Order: sequence, then structure tokens, then C-alpha cells
Amino acid sequence: MDQPINRRSFIKTAAAMGAATVVGGGMIDDLLAGTIDSTPAAGMADIAVVTGADYFASTIKAVELVGGIKRFVSKGSRVAILPNAVCKYPGTNVKPEIVLAVVKMCNDAGAREVCSLKETAEGYWRRAAEDKMLSTHLDTLKFSSQKFVTVPIPRGKKLKTADIVKDLLEYDLYITIAITKPNAGLGFTGGLKNLMGASAYEPTNRFCHFGSGSKGWYDDPSHLSQCIADLNLIRKPDLCLTDATEFITTNGPFGPGKIASPHKVVAGVDVVAVDSYCSAFLGLTGPEIEMIKQAYNHGLGKMAIDTLKISEVTI
Repeated sequence: MDQPINRRSFIKTAAAMGAATVVGGGMIDDLLAGTIDSTPAAGMADIAVVTGADYFASTIKAVELVGGIKRFVSKGSRVAILPNAVCKYPGTNVKPEIVLAVVKMCNDAGAREVCSLKETAEGYWRRAAEDKMLSTHLDTLKFSSQKFVTVPIPRGKKLKTADIVKDLLEYDLYITIAITKPNAGLGFTGGLKNLMGASAYEPTNRFCHFGSGSKGWYDDPSHLSQCIADLNLIRKPDLCLTDATEFITTNGPFGPGKIASPHKVVAGVDVVAVDSYCSAFLGLTGPEIEMIKQAYNHGLGKMAIDTLKISEVTI
């Protein structure tokens, strides 16, 4: 294999030459596949599920159960986070307490900076800004410049290139912070689907929805599912968190809809496994969701959660 290059060098080269010509074969998979060893140490959970009314504390506990934040974040590292927080109705966004718990943990571990790859819905941070403790962590959070770079996806079956926020590639770690909720075409929205929040609407997301010739957003769920699985070949998350505290169970992904309130925060390293686990909150299983099945076929994670160590606690 060619000598590997770091993410920052990749971006500089891509900007000068055009990303689609820079990386060939499987090299991009080695470059962008994630940096954390996904094999849990003895006693460590593959998936942690924490139930409680204090979502900030639940998030910290969930991460502790999968090895603690220092398993992922080292002193001086730069952390990119991707919270799903762009909708306006209750039960459609990750709770801000969960996002800010991640920011706090990263800061406590000595991260040089924490950057959100996507802006949030208007008013999203209002309650956090009114809470002195939460606002302290909010003040340290940066937001992406939203500059995009075209990245080739050599193993993509439908999606062969994608315009992606370049910060996703430049930062040392990537943490996805998704929410459990239904999706009109996919059945389920979780960590895999969340990565579309870091890709450009034109042309990438438009191709995902309409590239097969479909006329509506969810007319061809098979094409969309494969595109999302292909998109996730660009970079696997180093840590996956999913908000299953309060979420819509109907009229997803935008709502409004009926609300379920399990008051759970889920954490893991394997995005396919975490999505498979969280799909059960909507009465589904991983193999029933084509997006998850196609990501599994790409080798992005495990779909059979009964083979995993799951730690469930209440605080």
C-alpha cells in the first residue's frame, strides 16, 4: 500500500488537485475509516444504555460504560461532532444537554477544540443558554465554516463521490450524535443517516434522494439507503451517541408527531450496531432496515446485536 497520509494533508492535496484524482483503490478507506480501536477491553460494553431524567448525566455515564472519553479523546486533539438538531418540532432534535455533555467531556479530556459540523435549528440553544452550567460548555463550542470538498468513494455502489464538510476530514475525531426517530422512506433515522448532515445538498444529498430518477424525496428508498451506506464509507465515527430520551414515533423525520419518552441515552463505537439497537425503539430490527443492512454489507459494523455486550443501567 502507498504511504498513508493524514487528513490535513489529504485536504490540502485535494484542494490543489481535485479530490477525485487524489486517492485510488482502498487507500481512502484506510485514510478516513476512523482512528479508534473498536474492540472493547475486558468489562467494557459494546453498547451502553442509560435511563434517567438527567440527560446530561446519562450521556456522561453512557460514555463511561464504553470506555470513558479518554478512550477516544487525547490531550490536544481536535474533535468534530455532528448533532442532529435542525428540525423545529419536539422529539425531532437531539437534546442540547446531550450535545453539551459531549463538549464538556472532550474539554475535560484536554481537547484543543470541539467543532459542530452543522448549525442547529433556530432557538435550539435557548434553554442551554439560560442554564449557567450548560452555557459554560456552549461558550467553548465552535461551528464549522461549512466549506466542502469533493471526496471519491471507490467502494460506493451508487454514490461514487460526495461533497462533504472538509472539517469532517481535518479533525482528529468524529463523534456522531443522532436521534431515534422514524423516517418516511428509510423507516429509521440514526447515526448512519446523520452523516447526510455533513454533506452538501447540491449535488450529494439531491443525488441520494433523486439520483435514480425518482420524483419525490422518498420514492426510491432502496437507492437512498445504498447512497447513505456508501456515504458512510468516507469516515466511520469514533464514538456514536443516540438520543432516545424523547422522540417522535410518527410523521418522521420532520414531525410533528406522537412522542415516546423512554428517557434513554445510547452509546457505542459501532454505528451499525448502535443503529440496529436503537431501531427497536420503533419496533424494528436492523435487518429490516435496508440502510443498516447495506452498511453491514460494506463491513461498517455488526448488525446482530445479540452477539454484543450491552450494558443497561438506570441513574
